Amino acid sequence: MTLSPSSSGGGGASVGPRAVQLVPETPDATGNGYAALVVGATMRQLVPAFLKDVVGDWWGICRIPSDYSSAGALKLSIAANATTGVTTMGVASRVVANVAVYDGALTSEADQDVAVPGTAYARVDATFTLTPTCVAGADLIYRVRHNGTAGNDTLAVDTLLVNLVFTYTSG
Repeated sequence: MTLSPSSSGGGGASVGPRAVQLVPETPDATGNGYAALVVGATMRQLVPAFLKDVVGDWWGICRIPSDYSSAGALKLSIAANATTGVTTMGVASRVVANVAVYDGALTSEADQDVAVPGTAYARVDATFTLTPTCVAGADLIYRVRHNGTAGNDTLAVDTLLVNLVFTYTSG
């Protein structure tokens, strides 16, 4: 987990928007979520990816920062080697406090249909406000899902999750 420059401290207490870099650690057992090596002229990166036309997941967990106050959200930055199409993405999460059970039901947010820009590998963001009440110091279990079987999902190639951020307001 990496803190954004605005939340790294050093200049005294401040209130405002913050971001924590997340790294999904585990793909689903089906293989529909997988690690893909993306190589470009100026980029070489291993990223979470999702097979087209099927449901695939990536999972992770992070500690909610101690300065958390409100407005927890997951912001996905996705890309694809395509110039047209829509990919259907969703997230689910669970907040786990100290001495609480990790293995419980997640709360799913509504899927979003995300249109890829007109340039291959161009970044497009989708932000999901989290329904569960986040609490400073608790753990956040999250799942990022590509719903390739959704009727609006028309992307003809795999979806790449190039970046994932937990955003919030500090108090």
